[in-house]
Amino acid sequence: MKKVFYLLIVMFGLISCSTDDDYCGNDYYETYKLNEQRPLPTSNLQVIGLQGDSFTVIRSENEFQARVKGAVYYRGQIDWRNEDLIIGQVYVNGFRSVINFNSIFKESCNNRNDNYLRMKLNLSNGQYNGYITYHAIVRKLYNTNTQVTTDIEIFN
Repeated sequence: MKKVFYLLIVMFGLISCSTDDDYCGNDYYETYKLNEQRPLPTSNLQVIGLQGDSFTVIRSENEFQARVKGAVYYRGQIDWRNEDLIIGQVYVNGFRSVINFNSIFKESCNNRNDNYLRMKLNLSNGQYNGYITYHAIVRKLYNTNTQVTTDIEIFN
């Protein structure tokens, strides 16, 4: 009886302490994007409350609809039970339009380390100066502490 009791304690300890999943602690992986909808491209979405070059993690459809102007066009594209949305803005000088953007993400397995999102924006050259909104759909985060790096390339 004593052996069974100790075996159950060990098994419970191993199961309850595991925070690893298919992505946690691995190298970078490509993220998903919202499917572009007319009349509002994702680069023109506006997050209420963001100031300067910054971002936020959105964890539910209600929060998405309440905090992002234009989210109504993107309703139902994210499986909020399994995914989160990292959405932010960056100020850019001398562009005309967004050609495309891609991102990769590395998830931390615990609360002491940050997650990392690397966003690459490809823009066309022009006279416009302003904020561009970027986003990435990632697996539901164990830890929402995230660092975002934006790489901007402007093409003629």
